[in-house]
Amino acid sequence: MRKDIRMVVRGHTSCYPEPLRFRQGDELDVGKWDDEYPGWVWVTAGSGAGGWAPEEYLETAGSRAKARRDYDSTELDTVRGQRVSVVLELCGWALVDDESGTRGWVPAETLGNPEKK
Repeated sequence: MRKDIRMVVRGHTSCYPEPLRFRQGDELDVGKWDDEYPGWVWVTAGSGAGGWAPEEYLETAGSRAKARRDYDSTELDTVRGQRVSVVLELCGWALVDDESGTRGWVPAETLGNPEKK
């Protein structure tokens, strides 16, 4: 399977050092929808942890939601020139693995075009 390797063209530093994590079936409180990155919604888990989650990972009903799948909002800090492997792109964000195998989300706009092989 061919990997989607990208070069970081603009570094990223996480704004949310305490990631939100939930499991399929978890009940969540729904907050606001993101204006900057449509498709993301602020949710709060039963533990009190809050963060942005992809709307498509949730079954929403008013101010409550049920998780459709497991999720971890960890953001990856990156520097310009770093190579990452894109696992998934979703609503303006990319889930990536760095060269050490650390996985996290970064804004897709911080990544260059896929490297040609």
